[in-house]
Amino acid sequence: FFALQFYVASIALVGVWGLRKYYSVNTYGYTALFLPILLITSSIFTEYMYVLYSDCTFLALTIFALLSWRKYLETYQVSYLAICFLLVSISSLVRFQGLFICAAFSVALLMHAWSLRKQVDIVKIACLLTLCGLVFLPFGIWTIRNYLLYTPDTFNMANSRFFGLSGLALYAEGFPGGTSLAGISEGGYIPIQRAALFFGGLLEFWYGGISLTNKKIIFPLILLILSFGVRPWLKRANYLEFFYVLFSLAYIGNSLFMKDNLHIVLRYWVPVLPFFVLIMGLGIQSILNWKILAFTKPVSQVFTVLVVITLLVISLPNLTRHIGLEEKRGEESRALAAVKVFTDINIPINAVVATTEWGIMPSTINRRSFPVLNDPDHKETIARMLKYQTEFLITYGKFSRRDVHALNLVAKHNDVFTKVFGVNEGEPNLAIMVYKINLRKLENIQ
Repeated sequence: FFALQFYVASIALVGVWGLRKYYSVNTYGYTALFLPILLITSSIFTEYMYVLYSDCTFLALTIFALLSWRKYLETYQVSYLAICFLLVSISSLVRFQGLFICAAFSVALLMHAWSLRKQVDIVKIACLLTLCGLVFLPFGIWTIRNYLLYTPDTFNMANSRFFGLSGLALYAEGFPGGTSLAGISEGGYIPIQRAALFFGGLLEFWYGGISLTNKKIIFPLILLILSFGVRPWLKRANYLEFFYVLFSLAYIGNSLFMKDNLHIVLRYWVPVLPFFVLIMGLGIQSILNWKILAFTKPVSQVFTVLVVITLLVISLPNLTRHIGLEEKRGEESRALAAVKVFTDINIPINAVVATTEWGIMPSTINRRSFPVLNDPDHKETIARMLKYQTEFLITYGKFSRRDVHALNLVAKHNDVFTKVFGVNEGEPNLAIMVYKINLRKLENIQ
C-alpha cells in the first residue's frame, strides 16, 4: 500500500516538474516561477498527491500531453504527436475529465490539419483526421466493457452519464465540497451563490478556512483578476491548452449554473488549478503594467511578491498536514479488518451488499456491492436494493455526506434493518455498521 502511495506521489511530483518546464519564466514572468510552488503547497494538491486518487495523476498526464503537443508543433516530429495521442487517450481512462482533453486534442488537430492543407498531401491529412476519432476509442471500449461486465448502476462517471442515472446529484447533494447550508436561506440558493462558494473557496487551499461572507467578497475579485489575465494567456496558449481549459470551464459552469444539486467537489479543482492560478497571475501582472500605475509599479511589484510569499508561508503546514495521522489510519485499518473477519464468517460469498462507501469497503468485504444514493426520500435507494435483492447494508461514518441518508433510512424503518455488527460505535467519524435487510418487509414499504 505504501509503495502505491509513493508511486502515485512520484507521478504527482513529476507532473509539477512538467509544469515548470511547460510554463517558462521567460514567457510567463514571475507567475511561472511561483506557479509550481503554489500548486505543491496548496492543501488540495498535498491531500491528494499521495492517496490513491486519480486527480494528481490525471494532472501529470495533462501537463505532459501539453508538453508533447508543443514539441510536435515546434519540430513536426511524428514521435511527439504519437506520445501526445497516447497520453491524451489514457487520460480519459484515468478521469472522466479526460474527455475534455480528448475533445480539445481533436479540435486542435483539426485546426492543425486545416493549416497544413496546402503543405502536405491528402493521405497525411486523412491520418491526422483519423486520430481525431481514435483518441476516444479507449474510453469508448472501457465504458462499454464496464457497462456489460457490471451493471448500469455501478458507480462510474461514464456509466452514470451515458447509461445509468440521469445525473450525479443523487450522491452529492447541496453545495460543492460539502459546504454547510447553514445561514443560507432557501430563496438564496441560487447559481450565483454556488459559484461564489466554489470560486470564493479557491483561496482556502492556501489560506485556510474562509467565511461564507468573505467568499462572496472574494468571488467577484477573482473574476476581475481572471478577466485581465485571459488576454495575455490567450496570446501564449496553443490550441490544445485553450480548448482543454475552455471545455473544462464549460463543464464546471454547467454544474454551477444549470443544476439543482452539485456533484462538483473541491478536489475537482486539481486538474484545472494550475491554469486558473496562471491566468490570475497574468491578470495581476497586467494590472501592475497599467500606465496609470506606472509611478507605483516598483512598490506594487514588491507588495505583490510579499503577498505571494506570505501566502506560501501560511500554506507551508499543508506539506506536513498528514504527519501524525498514523494512529487514526491505524484505527481505520483495524476497523476494516474487523469488518472483513465478520464478512468472511457471516455474509455469504454470493450476497449483494449496499455500501455508503464504494472504494475501500467493497474491496475489503470482497462481495458484490453498489453505492447507496443520497435521495432523501429513499425511493431510488430502496428500488435498487430490491432490484439486486440486497441482503446487507454497510454504513461508514468516514463518509458522512452519504452516511446520513442511509442512517436516516435505517432509523425510519428499524424493523427492516437489523444491526448485526458494529465497530467504533462511539466515534461517529470512524463507525462502521452492518445491517441485515429484511427484503419482504422492504417490499411492503416501497
